[in-house]
Formats: sequence, structure tokens, C-alpha cells
Amino acid sequence: MATIYEVATEAGVSPKTAARILAGGVKRSKNRESVLQAASKLGYVRNQQAATLRSGRSNVIGVVVPGITNPAYTRFVQVLHEAFLLEGYHIFLTSNFGRTDEQVHALNTLQTYLVDAVIINSAENEMDPASEKILETFISKTKPVIIAGNIQTSLPVDRIIIQNQDAVTKAVSYLAKTGKKRIAFLGGPKEHYAIRERYDGYRDGISQSGLTEDPALVSFGTLSMEDARNRVGDLLRDRNNLPDAIVAGNDLLAYGVIRRCAELNIRVPEDVAVVGFDDLDFSRFCTPSLSTLRQPKERIASECVQQILKRIKSNSIKDPTQLFYEPELIIRESA
Repeated sequence: MATIYEVATEAGVSPKTAARILAGGVKRSKNRESVLQAASKLGYVRNQQAATLRSGRSNVIGVVVPGITNPAYTRFVQVLHEAFLLEGYHIFLTSNFGRTDEQVHALNTLQTYLVDAVIINSAENEMDPASEKILETFISKTKPVIIAGNIQTSLPVDRIIIQNQDAVTKAVSYLAKTGKKRIAFLGGPKEHYAIRERYDGYRDGISQSGLTEDPALVSFGTLSMEDARNRVGDLLRDRNNLPDAIVAGNDLLAYGVIRRCAELNIRVPEDVAVVGFDDLDFSRFCTPSLSTLRQPKERIASECVQQILKRIKSNSIKDPTQLFYEPELIIRESA
């Protein structure tokens, strides 16, 4: 295996310069290309663990998301990857699968790999004590932590908070203004904090619009399309008393609703209007195209990158910040 000294000799630079370039510490240099070419030619592989122990920096950012297959997080992760790569960092992606034990495992893994910072994008539940204890270790080492989502914690970390409640209130108010009176809510697990906020927004919208909440029009379950398809059948059983509109806890649930309506020959939006939450890519292309509340995933990811880099550069995590984003109501064919 080639050494850093052999790479330096091949590139015609000092070992120190070669090491800095290969560590990602030099992004613009007349020697950068020659060093990278020399490393490639000689098959040089950097010993990341040794480099981390020497410098105290791994140039790796740990990321925790609820599910690596959930399309709601795909764009978020992509933006993080591309932006950090331009700054000489890589991301280490883990998932908590919406479970406390998996989140503890994910954070322990990131701790083992000596990541420089942690980004948690999760909205499911309150932060459990075991996870908080691990994050306190990161904080004690002046390693930045950002929670992008509405997971509850008292830790002194940077927060990016989605205004779920206000957003759904806005969607319900819009539906009421278009003449909808029997507005249903099809949520995910009631114990999920974001779902509870969205349900509270639904209730606020019903109240502010002068409507009466009907418990028979409210349903909670899982976040799968198939579950939504099955559950909404109960709401659609009486063809003479259909809900005028259904607000779904996310776009995946809304897809399940639209599919079931099609199977029952119920027209969307003529018979039942449907509104989702997230604005996944497919929402523009499904039939009918989905009206939904758009989460600004790209902006949130970019803010995470900027804040992490700022914290690392200043070597300070004092005065944690809170940023609030309210999803935008996007009107398409379904409502």
C-alpha cells in the first residue's frame, strides 16, 4: 500500500501538503489535482481512523432519519450529501425506524465512528433518556447537534421546527372556504408527535371555520398506503353520507385514500377532496395530482449544513438557535 510520502514525491509536493489535500482541508490549490492524481495512480488509501485520532476530526457528519426508504427524507439526505461533500465532509447515514431502541443504536454507532456533528431529522416521539445521554456526550465534546423536526427534548441544541399545527389549520380553512363541511382526518400513529400536532391543527381549523368536529370522521393508524386504503373504507362506506374532504397525515396516506376512492368509483375531488402533507415528488404526477402541504426539505437541509459548518468553524455550540418553518399549501387537482 502506498504511503503519504510516496504520494507527495509523485505529486512533487511536501508530505504535509499532500496530507492536507487528501484530508479535504484544501479545496482550492494548484497542487490539489496533482496530489489526487498521484493518490489514484498509486492506489493510496487514507487511514481515516488514525487521521481522526491525530486531528480530533473525522470530517464525517452523522445523520439520523426515521427510515432510509421513506421518500419524505430522500431529498433531505441528498441535499446534505451534496452540500457537505463540497466542503470536504461525508455523511454517515443511520435510521431509527421510528423506534427508541433503534435511535439509541444509531447514536451509539455515530459515537463509535467519532463523527464531528449529528443531525437528527425525526418527528415521531419525545427524545428518550438513553438518546439524550448519548447526545450529552457529543455536546460535552463541543460537537454540534441539530434536531430538524419536532421531536421533543430539553437539550441545549440547535432546532429546526416544522409548524405542523398551523399548516393543517390553513388546509382545513381552505377546504371550508371552498364549501366543504364534513372534513375528515386520516392520521398515522397517534403517539407520533407530528401526527398529534397535525390533528390539533385539524381541530383548530374545524373550530375556526365554524364547523363541528365529528369523531366518526377521525382515524389513526400506521403511516402506510395500504393501511390508509383499508381504513378509509370505513369513512366511504355510506355513499349517501360521504365526507366532503379528507386531510391525510402525510402524502403516503393520501395516496392510499385516492386509490381506495378510485376502486369505489368515488370521484376526487368532485365527491371527496383530498389533501396530503409533505409534497413528495410523486404528488405532482399521481392522478389526480395531490393538493398538499409542502415541507421545505431542501431549505431545512441547507440550513442544517450552514449551521453545522458555522459551529465547527467557530468551535462553539453556545446560544443554540431555533428556526421555524411553516409548510406551504400547494393546490393541485385533488382539492
